[in-house]
Amino acid sequence: MPENSGSQGAGRHFRRCYYRPDPEQDRRVFEILKRHYETVFFWPQQSRDLPYLHEIGARGFAAIPPDTAAYDQLLEEEDVDFVGARLHGGIRALQYGRRALIIPVDNRAAELSVSTALPTASRNEPGVIEHWITHPRPTALILPTEAIDMWKRQFAHAAVPRVKAVR
Repeated sequence: MPENSGSQGAGRHFRRCYYRPDPEQDRRVFEILKRHYETVFFWPQQSRDLPYLHEIGARGFAAIPPDTAAYDQLLEEEDVDFVGARLHGGIRALQYGRRALIIPVDNRAAELSVSTALPTASRNEPGVIEHWITHPRPTALILPTEAIDMWKRQFAHAAVPRVKAVR
């Protein structure tokens, strides 16, 4: 999985959302990223995301248009890490071979982290976030393939039509 050069890379991606805001902690995370990275990209997904970032005093970031094509282009063309609250945005970054640190705002990422080793850190743990930035390691996800296969097998019989069509 991805292993980037930490703070030596060209740019980093920050994804903080208006959903479940914590201005003090969100500002602290943004300041950590600004301190360690040349460029901080911001990809808004909700109409209140960009105004929220301005409200907390975040300045000096590069906003990305709020569509998936622009995000995919960034992931393809720039040497970036994903640091942010959007689980699917982080997974997308991993699909492009980028490092990702999810800052959970609900239980999904935290629960996935337990079984898959998905990198997560609470926004209340600035030291953990900073350590992830300054000590880059390859992302080594552990997929519970047996459990996934068992889950998929439950649908094997569902594909068989139970009603015969009559003309």
